[in-house]
Amino acid sequence: MITEPLPALLIVQPTRARYQTIIRHLREYGDGSIGREFEFFHLDCYEALSSWYARNPGRFVSLVIIGLDFSELAESGKLLGYPELKYPVPKDFDALRFQGLLVYVFLRENGLDGDVPVLLVSEAPETEDSRRYYSFMLYPAQGACQLIYIPPGPDGPVLVAERTAALALRPLDENQRAHWRKAHQMVVGGARRMVCLAREIERLGPGESVVLVLGKPGVGKELVANALHRCSLRFVADDPVRAWPSTANIAAIARNLIEVELFGHTRGAYTGSVGEREGVFEYGNGSTVFLDEIGDISNEVQLKLLRVMENRRVKR
Repeated sequence: MITEPLPALLIVQPTRARYQTIIRHLREYGDGSIGREFEFFHLDCYEALSSWYARNPGRFVSLVIIGLDFSELAESGKLLGYPELKYPVPKDFDALRFQGLLVYVFLRENGLDGDVPVLLVSEAPETEDSRRYYSFMLYPAQGACQLIYIPPGPDGPVLVAERTAALALRPLDENQRAHWRKAHQMVVGGARRMVCLAREIERLGPGESVVLVLGKPGVGKELVANALHRCSLRFVADDPVRAWPSTANIAAIARNLIEVELFGHTRGAYTGSVGEREGVFEYGNGSTVFLDEIGDISNEVQLKLLRVMENRRVKR
């Protein structure tokens, strides 16, 4: 019987001693479940990280932990420089003390792994430089990234273990996949990207944020919108308004009627309007509003829509 390997947890640290310290803390945390859930790999630089991915295509990588300071490798020839990157690096950037930031940037910009969560760890206290450098390495629509500073004493190892447990991705088991099929009519397989999607839906659903769902036609954007709604407190199964999102398919509406569909109208607002009408926002008050094919609206309507999203109020 062939068994699937454990999900991989990659630790990029310049020395074996640092790596051993981290995995010891992880294995000793709580009931030791982190040590049983993952297979740990030590990689001492970006080149080793890149080579590992090349040797292990398709492997489920749960988390990458990257140290910040690589001073031990100063004379090794393994350090990254920073040629032209997507986001310009500050001129005074210290590539030795903040090598971990460059490893993270190359991980994302070179397409090595855009989905894996990343935990950057530093034993040095936070400085103005680190806060400023951190701002250039944010990559929207890619995996989560957190930077933590490990305090001295017993609290440090606990912090690393807690963040690891919270950030690491786990494959969905059969019961979880069955739940997604039954509750959301979504087939969520074993691929890590689907695990990321399921986690994001469960994270964002209970909130009140505006969510942009991207994807080509037919990939299931409406299914994602429905799942976001069903994961929220706005969902009420036996309420005709709140059982499903209030939906407007912009591509199917005549351009001159888009504003009416979105915002409604009062009697006499335009020729032929003999009564009042609720727009999709007013009708869906207390529920979730799903605007499909939103890229088809004019700039003027986009501005009005932006004001509605910012103020959470609509005027016919």
